[in-house]
Amino acid sequence: MKGDLTMNTTEILTSTTATEAEKLAAIIRTFTTRRDPVTDAEKLLSNLGTIKTIIESPAEALAPFIGRAAADRLSSILPVIRMYRSLEMIDPQQIPNRHELEKYCLALTEGRQREGFYVIAVNAQCKVISTKLISEGSTSEVGAYPREIARFALDVNAHSVFLCHNHPGGTCAPSSEDIKSTAQIKRMLSGLGILTLDHMITANGKTYSMAQHGDMPN
Repeated sequence: MKGDLTMNTTEILTSTTATEAEKLAAIIRTFTTRRDPVTDAEKLLSNLGTIKTIIESPAEALAPFIGRAAADRLSSILPVIRMYRSLEMIDPQQIPNRHELEKYCLALTEGRQREGFYVIAVNAQCKVISTKLISEGSTSEVGAYPREIARFALDVNAHSVFLCHNHPGGTCAPSSEDIKSTAQIKRMLSGLGILTLDHMITANGKTYSMAQHGDMPN
């Protein structure tokens, strides 16, 4: 398949026989004007690992291998993906059900290489008032900071909140610490008259609702 110009980008990206380098070259060819996208693709994969890692990398990390102009274009892919995630929602400013919450949280966490803990504050009609990244941790842990969450919810006069964080390491199943910290946050907010409706965990485009799976304390 290498060098086959008769195949368009979509055909290459969906092909089961195309290599990682060929798929990345097709992406580079679409987003940049580089003359030798295959060589660029091989160089990037050799230094950065996978297509996923490359797409998630900032322009500064890509520029040494393909130049700043091409790096700027290639690094624009992830913001486009995040925007598309938000456009999938019926109303990006309202979270009336779990399906919409899943899409909202995927848009927040798409491509994050480190764990991030978000609080989504909503009014009584589940209209989003404000969303805040409360803390950012390593690839395996993040602090929830219940007092900061409570302060934020009070500041924006939230009726309820959704919690959301990502697991860059792979599985979106909650850890024992996730369950423990969620219970602590829910108790604190309940004492302030604020409901904690769900805690959504994302990983590799998948989601896990702690409320749906019975991991939220009563």
